[in-house]
Amino acid sequence: METLVFKRSGLYLGIEIEFIRQVVDDVAIAPVPLAPPGYTGLIYHRGELFEVADLGVIIKKEKAVKSKSALKILLKWNQKGIALAADEIIGLKSLKENNNEPEKLTFEGKTIEIITPEGVWKMLSELPYGPCQI
Repeated sequence: METLVFKRSGLYLGIEIEFIRQVVDDVAIAPVPLAPPGYTGLIYHRGELFEVADLGVIIKKEKAVKSKSALKILLKWNQKGIALAADEIIGLKSLKENNNEPEKLTFEGKTIEIITPEGVWKMLSELPYGPCQI
């Protein structure tokens, strides 16, 4: 399984490339009133709407920090779309499964947390104001 590895707020995250639509930069984000931290807003890109999630804030439960990079990883699956904020794209890594368990990936001595679009959607929906309540 090919995985795109990226960095956000000191976290190393990976997602299967089959879910990635595109990586974009300098895209305007429309803020959503009363949205919780981690739910950055909405992007309208090439006729499609993507909700923007900052996993650095959601996972680490820390305040959002303005990033020098404006990278967004656009994900599409089951007619849903989410954009993930990224500080840096590390690259592609291959994951092998041994006995139905994926191997652990590391980069610079840090573990890469593998995420799925459904997992991100679930994290967003558990926020006090998330996509399930919009």
